[in-house]
Order: sequence, then structure tokens, then C-alpha cells
Amino acid sequence: MGWIARLLGRDPEPIKRDATDSDPSMWMDSLYSVRSVSGINVNQGTALNAAAVMAAVTMLAEDVAKLPWSLRKKNDDGSSDEETSHPLADLLHEPNDWQNGLEFREQMQIGLVLRGNAYAVILYDGRGRPTMLVPVNPDWVSLWQAPGGDLFYRVTPQGLHMMAVLQGQPFLIPASDMLHLRGFSSNGLVGASRIALARESIGLALAQEQQAARFIANAARPSGMLTTDQKLTPEAAQRLAADFKAASVGLQNTGKVIVGEQGLKYAPLSPAASDLEFLASRKFQIEEIARIFRIPLHMLANLERSTNNNIMQQSQEYVNYTLTGYTNRWCAKLSSHFGLRKAGLFVEFDFNELTKADLTTRINNWRTQIMSMMATPDEARIDLGFKPKGKQADTLQFPQNMAAAGSQSTGTKPDNLRPTPGGPEKPEPAEKAYNPDQPRDEIGRWGSGSVHDTGVQAHGPKTAKKVQRQWQKDSPYTDAEKIHARAVHDQVTLAEAAAEIGKENGVEFKNPGPKKLEDLENKITVRGKKATGITDGVRGGYNVTTPEQADSIVAGLGKRFPTIDEGWATTDAGYFDRKALVKFPDGIVGEVQFWHPAMEDAKKHGGGHRLYKIARDLKDGDPEKARLESEMRDIYGKVTSNLPSSWDAALKHHR
Repeated sequence: MGWIARLLGRDPEPIKRDATDSDPSMWMDSLYSVRSVSGINVNQGTALNAAAVMAAVTMLAEDVAKLPWSLRKKNDDGSSDEETSHPLADLLHEPNDWQNGLEFREQMQIGLVLRGNAYAVILYDGRGRPTMLVPVNPDWVSLWQAPGGDLFYRVTPQGLHMMAVLQGQPFLIPASDMLHLRGFSSNGLVGASRIALARESIGLALAQEQQAARFIANAARPSGMLTTDQKLTPEAAQRLAADFKAASVGLQNTGKVIVGEQGLKYAPLSPAASDLEFLASRKFQIEEIARIFRIPLHMLANLERSTNNNIMQQSQEYVNYTLTGYTNRWCAKLSSHFGLRKAGLFVEFDFNELTKADLTTRINNWRTQIMSMMATPDEARIDLGFKPKGKQADTLQFPQNMAAAGSQSTGTKPDNLRPTPGGPEKPEPAEKAYNPDQPRDEIGRWGSGSVHDTGVQAHGPKTAKKVQRQWQKDSPYTDAEKIHARAVHDQVTLAEAAAEIGKENGVEFKNPGPKKLEDLENKITVRGKKATGITDGVRGGYNVTTPEQADSIVAGLGKRFPTIDEGWATTDAGYFDRKALVKFPDGIVGEVQFWHPAMEDAKKHGGGHRLYKIARDLKDGDPEKARLESEMRDIYGKVTSNLPSSWDAALKHHR
């Protein structure tokens, strides 16, 4: 009995290679190469010579490799935390001494994509803890079966480095010491070799590429030639033939015009139908290879049937239907091989890097999560590259337009919430419903009832200032951070209501989003604005072509919010607009502006706003400020002088 028999405890003769399928070349990775009908041998090396195959394999290997992965532990509440004490946690990021986690996954993916199998020998320390994962080329590995059904792997290492690393490993490595990722399989033991199954398509692509290269090298087609009706001497004909050959053969002469003599006439040469069919067949092979590897065509640089809309959908389908097939295979294999499920552990790939959207979409996504109490502002700041602020930014924000179950419609706590032990019972006070006939005081405030009653509470600059001072006095916000934290929520409330009002009046609401925290802080610290007096933390506006449109929109705002209408006004610089202030239930005040389209264009694109930002930081009486205001009057004056007479009344008021 030999040493193999001693290893297995039985006679070695029955040990055999896995060749049970009718066509072993489809499944056996030990068969390095298969020959296609086109005469091309297809193996790992030659398959990658096809540009489309190279692109597909690179994409599938790199996309899986660049996804961050981690070992996680499930909590009782359904959440999970990263697990660092398990030996596998380190191996995921540092599998061996010469590769990091990305390089390891990339090499394994190449074998899995091409051969349908990926192998890594697991090395252990004296205590039986895994210390290293050694990836090996599928062409170096063959599967052996013992009579009792046990599986073993025979590795034939290539190169001094791999021989040294695997020195001391048994001739037949038991399945427990081999991490084997299988592709789809008919026998459950070995994955199907994709390049063997698709050898004809890949071989045809390689043959076409070689044919095209030989055509360019040996039979370059000139763009045209010259002919003559004159009789030529043998010497002249031979000389012209030599000149023609010199001008037509070789890559450097492709598309070159041949110059003749003695009355020669130019005759263009059009591509032959066979050439056009050849080009079409090469495009078709790209589609075939895309089907084989399940890659969207636009990702192989074929954009013939792609649009901006369907590219986004196809990219998402690539993640959902192609990549997850590989990542789920990784997670399942690591879980079963290392017994993770029984320990409450699992491996997770993070797809956020691969599916990351543009900045605007990401901000809107985070805004929705914050408003839905799914995330905190600090989590959004960290993801977007900003430093966390802590305090209120590190807590879930409760939207003002939501109430706890069982509470009154305006409350934030259930009515039957138990009081603090030992404290007095204080039932939640009910707010009065809106009553349009409710009396007001001399400055337009409601005489009694809720501070959140809606209505236009002031018209024109004078009465607007009185009501605004009262709003400022009632404001609980004393710093920019608190204003910004609430403005993020109130901006959405304003945008929804203002968009509906605009639609009713045939005008689009312009939503720039809440004012940035840095701008709010600058307004307070640099420009000396009181935090309680800030009105543009929440903002937006409308382009209106008639004053009557603005009147109707202000009335609509008044039906939804307490509203101050400052009316139309013109500045010293000639700029004019209309401003309405709206107050939200949390005490934040927002600003809605109205512009004529020509005035907004002069402000944004005519240079008006650029000059204003320079002039506002200069002191009154400064000659430079006077010069800038004069330029602004010229810019805006061209607009006001061309407005119809219906705007005359709006232009009379001065701010």
C-alpha cells in the first residue's frame, strides 16, 4: 500500500479524475485549451486576446474586487456591526503576504469568470486558525474523488514563488483546506468553463481579429486609381505596376491616392459588399460576447442603441443581475466553508461605491433619509466628505409635519403618554382651527388663537416690518446651526406647497434648496445679521410675466402659511423684485421672491449679481461702491425701460 493509500486509508486505484460528463472539456479546468472550429485554440491566455473578452473579464473582475467587504455580526434588533475578532476578518483585507484584499478578489474573479472555478489554498497555524489564503490558477488544479466520496484537490504549482508558498502541502489537499468557488455546474463538483462552452464565439472573434490584421498588413485598399486609354510600352506598364504596388501595399498607404501619368483618369474604389459584411460580423461578435458574460452592450463601448435614460437602467440591471450573482456566490461560500451562519456572522459587500450617483442626487437622497428619520445629518456629512458637527446633527430629526400615533393632528407626543413619575399631569393643549373671520390687532396679528394660523398678515413694506419684528422677537433660533437643521425640513415643505401653487397659476417654482450652513454663519458673523432675523434659510422664487400672477401666488401662500407680503420695490441700484415671507410651525421664516424673467436674466447672466456681491461689502460713500451701483443701474435700467405699462405701479415703490 503506497503513501496515497495510507493517506486515504484504502486502496489508491479507485481514485479517479472527475470526468463523468459526456464532454469533459466543458467542465475540467485541467484541460488547458480547447480547439474551436475556426481553428483557434481557446484557453485563458488566448481568450483574453479578444478585445471584447478582455473588456468583459476586466470589468467583472475589477467591479467585484473594488467593492468593500467586511465580516459582520447580526444584532438582536436586526442591525449589524463589523466583526473584527474572527480570524477571517483579517484575511478578507490581507489574505496573504503579497496581495491585499482587492488583488486577491480580482485574481479569483478572473478564474471564476473564465473557467467557472476559483481556488485558494487555506493555510493554518498550529492552533488550526486560518492564517493565509493562497489563490491558484484554475489550470493548475484538478479534482480527485475517493471511493468513499471524499473530495481532494491536486495542485501543480508553477513558478518558484508558488512552489515555496505551498511547500509542505500534501499531494492531495482535502476539501476543507481549499476555498473553491464554483460557477454554474451540472455535477455540483466543478463549475462549467465559460470559455470552453463559448469556444466557438470566442474563437470566431479571435479569427476575425487576425483576419483584419492580416488584411491591413498585406492588402491595404487604396481609395482610388488612375486609368488610361493609351497604349503603354512593357517598360512603362512595368514601371506603373511597381509604382502602384509601392503606393498601395502596407498600412502607411491605406487611403492614399495613386498618381498616374499620360492621360490617366481617377476611378474611386468603393468598399466591397464582403468588406461591409465583415465589419458587421465583427460587431455581432461583440454582442455575442456580451451575452456570454452578461454585460450590457454600452459597457463594451457599443452605444448604437443606447440613450441617456436606458443606460442608467442597464447599469442598474448590470449590478442587480450580473454582479450580485458573483458577490452572493462569494458570501455563501465563505459562510458555509468557515461556519459563519452558526456563529451569527456573515460577509457583506458594500455596493455604495459602485452605485454612487452624482452629487445633487446624493444630497437629495440624504435629505429624504434625514426627513424620514432613517439617518442623521452627521451621517450625511460624513458620506459627502464633510466633518461631523455633533450635538443636534448627530440625532434623528423629527419632521414637524408628522405626529406620533394617537396624538392630536398638531402634536408631537401621544395624548395618552404617561407623565413623568411625580410630575403634574399636563394634557397637550389643542390648537384652534383656522378661522378667516378671526379678528386681528393693529399690526395684523391674530387677536387670539394659534400662532400658526395662516393668512397674509401684512401688505407693503411698512406693515411688513412691524409683523416681521414680532416674528423676530418670537423666534427661538439664536445660531446658524439650529436654523440650518430645521431649514432642511422646511425647504421640502415649502417646495411641495409652492410647486402646487405655481402649477395652479401656470408658473414654475424655482427651488435652490436651503441656504448653506457656511453662508448662514457668514451672514451672522461677518455681515452682522441677527440669527433671529434671518429669513432666507428656506427660500425659493417664481418668474412672473405680470404683477397679477404674483398677487395670485401670494394669496395661495397665505392660504397655507402665515405670510408677509412686502410688495414690489426697487433698490438704489435699479434692481426690483417682490418678496413674501412665510412662517413655518417650528418658527423658521422662509423667503419667496418674484422676478420678471428679464430682470432675473440681467441679475444672473448680465453681471448684476456679480457687481452686487462686490458692492455690498463696501461702505456707503465709497467711490467704488458708487461706481458699481451706477453700472448696475445701467444693467437693470435696460430691463425696466422695456417693460409694459402694467408694471408701472410696481416700479414706483423704493426700497
